[in-house]
Amino acid sequence: EDEELVQKVVEESLEKGLILFYFLFTKTSIRITPPLTISEKEIIKGCKIINLSWGSTSDPGQIFRDLITDLITNYDIIIVAAAGNSNDETWYYPASYPGVVSVTGIRTDSTKQNASVFNEHVDFNAVGANSKTLNLGATNSYVSEYGTSIAEPVITSEFALLKSRYPTYSSRQLIQQLKVTAYRNDTIASNRSYQYKFGKMLDIKKALENNTLPGYHIANNNQPDTITIVKYNQAIPFELEFENILNRGENIEIK
Repeated sequence: EDEELVQKVVEESLEKGLILFYFLFTKTSIRITPPLTISEKEIIKGCKIINLSWGSTSDPGQIFRDLITDLITNYDIIIVAAAGNSNDETWYYPASYPGVVSVTGIRTDSTKQNASVFNEHVDFNAVGANSKTLNLGATNSYVSEYGTSIAEPVITSEFALLKSRYPTYSSRQLIQQLKVTAYRNDTIASNRSYQYKFGKMLDIKKALENNTLPGYHIANNNQPDTITIVKYNQAIPFELEFENILNRGENIEIK
């Protein structure tokens, strides 16, 4: 029950090649990441959507990052991860890796759940408070829990539902379909301080029924490497390349 000791064990283990992770609901416990012994054939056959309700503020390193990238890019797998429960803008991994779908938690009234992380990597939010789950300490009973590990499986299940509706969609198309049919709830008065760091709330009915929307995302962002001082009325050159991976769009407005 010593947070500093846990941190030391995680860091020293990482230096020796052993990946450990905190439980997101407490920093006084750790667990060993399951061995990555799954075969390529098993990945292709069985892994289309992966739910990861664990994380660490310590980046596990290039090997683990490359594994995540490989699963997303070369195996067309959707990886959904819990954003974290430190009530700040801390980056947790693997949720903050590029391409990973990061999920934070809200209450049933759509306002931010107290402990939920908010940052620019968050893609979606879902109810992560007062949710019933199995009680590990008793037989045949349930307990109310909270956290992004509770919210994240909601999004994962929606991806599974969407995959059954659009079986030919790639993982990128499925993610984009959820995004373009979702809506922003960071405009609620109590959520405004988390704008653009809160993700979107799903409208799964719209996602399942409306497959006519275009799906644009920034494919490349070319801008100056460093901008030290910007003067009044100074023009700053940059280029954005957009890619549409869903349906044809017309009269697109960029804001």
